[in-house]
Amino acid sequence: MQRFLSGLPTAVALLTTIPIRQDRATDVGAAVPWFPAVGGLIGALSLALVVTAGPAIPSHVSAILVVALVALLTGGLHLDGVADTFDALGGGRGDPARALAIMRDSRIGAHGAVALQLVLLAKVLAAEALIDRGQTFALLLAPLFSRFAVIPCVAFFNSARTDGLAHGLKSQLRAVHTPLSALWPAAAIVWWPHAWIPAVAAVSVALALCVWLCRRLGGLTGDVYGASIELSETAFLLAAWPG
Repeated sequence: MQRFLSGLPTAVALLTTIPIRQDRATDVGAAVPWFPAVGGLIGALSLALVVTAGPAIPSHVSAILVVALVALLTGGLHLDGVADTFDALGGGRGDPARALAIMRDSRIGAHGAVALQLVLLAKVLAAEALIDRGQTFALLLAPLFSRFAVIPCVAFFNSARTDGLAHGLKSQLRAVHTPLSALWPAAAIVWWPHAWIPAVAAVSVALALCVWLCRRLGGLTGDVYGASIELSETAFLLAAWPG
């Protein structure tokens, strides 16, 4: 139990910019079951922002603020993963080694910039529609399910490198961590049954992305994990839109 609880501050440190003290000796894999909980925290802060703003602020402004808040809380880390991943795919020309080298380049290219803009635009438009329709619970749950959706990517796919975040998570992940992480989304669906359709969409997008990139790169990286979080979160919001 102590090891399980020790994973929470590590998960907060990995997934957010929230300053928190953590034990340097903590097993990184122990943080994985807490990924959805940290996503729920991000979602709760997003929902609090919308509720606080209320009708005094137009829905499109609230939507922009929500997307900006999530980017701020995560330090733009996962958005950076989107840019790096699509730059690598566009510039790799089918060569996995070249693509992986491009991922480590801090500069952003045309492919990454376009992908980043499309993701942000989709999130803002979906958030605006959900706020207009009063379906703000989707803003709470989207970060939770997207942080859960990345866990099968860690569990079931190889790492493309022998160092870095992806390798560390993969090597330290234990069999019990994945089912433990599923407790959070299961509780969310019991609480809000309408979430199951966008939840399936989020997990499906993450898995499809990882299958595709594993074939292109020979494995996954931390940037791919970040991209899967962003794209699955976007998928959740879009799938919740007509609900």
